[in-house]
Amino acid sequence: MISKTQLRRQVVLAWQPYRQFTWENIHTYTPIQAGVYKLAVHTTDGKLTVFYVGQSTNLDTRLKEHLGQGEPNQCLRSMIERYRCSFSFAMIPLAQDRDAAERALILHFRPSCNNAMPTGPDCYVSPLTT
Repeated sequence: MISKTQLRRQVVLAWQPYRQFTWENIHTYTPIQAGVYKLAVHTTDGKLTVFYVGQSTNLDTRLKEHLGQGEPNQCLRSMIERYRCSFSFAMIPLAQDRDAAERALILHFRPSCNNAMPTGPDCYVSPLTT
């Protein structure tokens, strides 16, 4: 008998290492390709807590936009201004897979700065963490 998990489409994420969330690191390490990303804050115990998850057809440009003065998400802007943050990303060329991964990541992390639940398909996404 085939389980429900085996019937769902699988999306495998190849996470890049976390790097400090700076314009220079984005420019140096982030490709001009589609994917999903996580923004995390360093807690006092040395761990990372994901506070925002997103996706883009151009990871480099989108991550740089978050650092700009025009960032409309007040929660996200406040976290970036007040704390030492890091980012990680996984490249995903297909829009449907990006939608599924973003949805799964938001359900998993419940990030404080995401305002809406994306409507991506219910796929098996792994790994959610790095």
